[in-house]
Amino acid sequence: MIKSLNLPGIVAALVVTQGLSFLWYGQLFAADLRALYPAMTPPSGAMTYLEGAALSLLMLLGVGWIVGRLGSGSFFTGARTGFFLWMFFPLPGELMRCVYMGEPIRGVAIDAGYELAYMIIAGALIGGLKFGGAKPAPA
Repeated sequence: MIKSLNLPGIVAALVVTQGLSFLWYGQLFAADLRALYPAMTPPSGAMTYLEGAALSLLMLLGVGWIVGRLGSGSFFTGARTGFFLWMFFPLPGELMRCVYMGEPIRGVAIDAGYELAYMIIAGALIGGLKFGGAKPAPA
């Protein structure tokens, strides 16, 4: 399994998606989310960011494994793989929040949009970013 992982792509995806998280939730949609969920206060502190990065790394390892197994060896095929992963896993999970928990569709759309961007960017970087010209060996 480790041999099929594109570690440079995973590290790049981790850095880029952490920046995406900051922009998406801290800048673009912070006011909307505060209006939708007034009782929630965002956690703060270095440990929160480390926990988020650790969870993101876990997800990126999974994306990297799937991208490697499918032979997605370019930015486009990696992005396409990320899109299909999003369509079959995070999107239905987000929509279940509306169905079973009565979450506002606007909040779910913000989260689903973030996850779409996250998965496409992660898939593209993991699938296409290579150093040294060597492709990861399939598992």
